[in-house]
Amino acid sequence: MLTELKEIAVLTKQGEAHELFEAGKNYATNSGITNHEQRAFEMFTQAATQGHIEAQYALGLCYKDGFGVKKSPALAFSWLHKAATEGNGLAENEVGLCKLLGTGTAKDIAEALIWFTRAIANGVMKGYYNLGLCYLETKDFAAAMNNFSMAVQKGIVDANDKIAQCYYDGVGATQDMGIAYNWWFGAANQGHANSQFKLAQLYYSQAGGYFNPQFAFLYWQRASEQGHAEAQYRLGECYFSGFGTPLKPENYQSAFVCWHKAAEQGYKLAQYKLGECFLNGIGTAVNPAQAEIWFNKYKEV
Repeated sequence: MLTELKEIAVLTKQGEAHELFEAGKNYATNSGITNHEQRAFEMFTQAATQGHIEAQYALGLCYKDGFGVKKSPALAFSWLHKAATEGNGLAENEVGLCKLLGTGTAKDIAEALIWFTRAIANGVMKGYYNLGLCYLETKDFAAAMNNFSMAVQKGIVDANDKIAQCYYDGVGATQDMGIAYNWWFGAANQGHANSQFKLAQLYYSQAGGYFNPQFAFLYWQRASEQGHAEAQYRLGECYFSGFGTPLKPENYQSAFVCWHKAAEQGYKLAQYKLGECFLNGIGTAVNPAQAEIWFNKYKEV
């Protein structure tokens, strides 16, 4: 009888933890609820401390991204590691990234390789891409390209972007701008923001025969819409100078908007440009106080 009661108590606790986790997911995805991020964090915390593995993974991401709580790489790693040791594939992949980058824990490529391999075994195909990054670090370029190729086969578009970069730089492959262009073009038209940015850079450059101001503007615009900070800065430059787009009076306001978005993300050149906008009334009203704020942000290390 006592054993049965203990089993019931365990099942009840597990049920409560799952309900807390589901509540956390609901808060996390419902921006219409007041303080939804903080409430999601609280629910994930309660569920995670009761041993709910998915909640431990979610809580790790909260600490990693600053979702409902101040960012803490160390706490992110701690909770992700708890979930990973229980066999959560997504957590295994995240722990591998922590080990690869030295985020919240000591950098250890050998351990990163182990965690990414475990993640792949649990169905997380992004692990192939991350294995490729590990092998780039160790300068095993053949293994890196093999894993990037596997990732491409699994539909991981980040790998298309990385293969393009390898051909562009001549790392792990013979340098070939044409092949790099083809990889970036394919990934860009699958919606990959960094590939859209890189493609725009090729269209902007005088090298390689790809110069096309209109296409540069188009792909910087697409990357900008996905929050790519440098693309937002470049798009602002296009509006300001009339590169790839007709120069009209309202362009200055568009340039200001683009630079403001990039500056808010910490992009230094955009912060300086924003200071100039406020100082000289470019696309916005003159505001010396705001100009000083953004010039100071630009100077911050």
